[in-house]
Amino acid sequence: MEELFETFQDEMGFSNMEDDGPEEEERVAESRPNFNTPQALRFEEPLANLLNEQHRAVKELLEQLKMKKSSAKQQQEMEKLKPQAEKVHQTLILDVAQRKRLQQQMQQHVQLLTQIHLLASSNPNLSSEASTTKIFLKELGTFAQSSTALHHQSNPMFQTLFQPCNLMGAMQLIKDFSTHVSIDWSPPKPVRKNVYEFSCLPKQVAWILATSKVFMYPELLPVCSLKAKNPQDKLIFTKAEDNLLALGLKHFEGTELPRPLISKYLLTCKTAHQLTVRIKNLNQNRAPDNIIKFYKKTKQLPVLLKCCEEVQPHQWKPPIEREEHRLPFWLKNVLIPNRPVCHPSRTSCGT
Repeated sequence: MEELFETFQDEMGFSNMEDDGPEEEERVAESRPNFNTPQALRFEEPLANLLNEQHRAVKELLEQLKMKKSSAKQQQEMEKLKPQAEKVHQTLILDVAQRKRLQQQMQQHVQLLTQIHLLASSNPNLSSEASTTKIFLKELGTFAQSSTALHHQSNPMFQTLFQPCNLMGAMQLIKDFSTHVSIDWSPPKPVRKNVYEFSCLPKQVAWILATSKVFMYPELLPVCSLKAKNPQDKLIFTKAEDNLLALGLKHFEGTELPRPLISKYLLTCKTAHQLTVRIKNLNQNRAPDNIIKFYKKTKQLPVLLKCCEEVQPHQWKPPIEREEHRLPFWLKNVLIPNRPVCHPSRTSCGT
């Protein structure tokens, strides 16, 4: 029993007083105060057995922890050594309805990029915007080629959504426009002060917009030319921007900074401060009913109407062949002579 307890003391870190030599005893005696040292406690059964059992259990737990740490470290090293190609890539799967909606959005996206490029190319102050839209269209073509090359071997019938039916026509149209169409750069006629300034579409651009199949959605056609932004211009929000603002408030609800996120992902042309002011103005009691006020009261969004009808790839044709009610005012006037021309923002019409 004494031998067992001495072994337990050694493992727990107690020093063995009987093994020390004479010199060690003298040093200890000099350093310690002069008082009676109690004798080492000796435990008898069953307490000795209990302590030994606990000591053995602790040692086993320590060994298990060491083994777990060693195993986890080896597993991490093996993960690092695995080649990147062996990692499983998650693929986004869309159902039929989602694919149809995305297809419509991509066709509209290509039309809008092409329209902005044509209008920006007609204004030397918007050369940066013209270059950016051209890059975006080329980027879609690059994505389409990469996606097709990735999936063609496993699925020869694969059709990528990065290449809507009007993308190739848009790229060719931009190429022909830059080489064959000459724009009249003469400045517009000066207008009197306090008179509404309305910049008409350049004739060449208007003709292309009306006759090209690239522009599948007449509802998205522009009604005027573009001009460079002036710092003194009054800040305006369109109805579509208000809808996006309400949509952002709903989807980013619960985040720390919803307005900067809306500005970054939905309304990139508006700052977070401008969005805050807009929300405050639309939420006032004297403000007419609007989507922001509706959302603040109900925490729900109303059913948003589609801005344009769906067009399937086999149905695409130029705007000039579309139904009259879908056309902009300037194209209606071309198709129906002697009709009074009235811009939506004007109060008087003329022939």
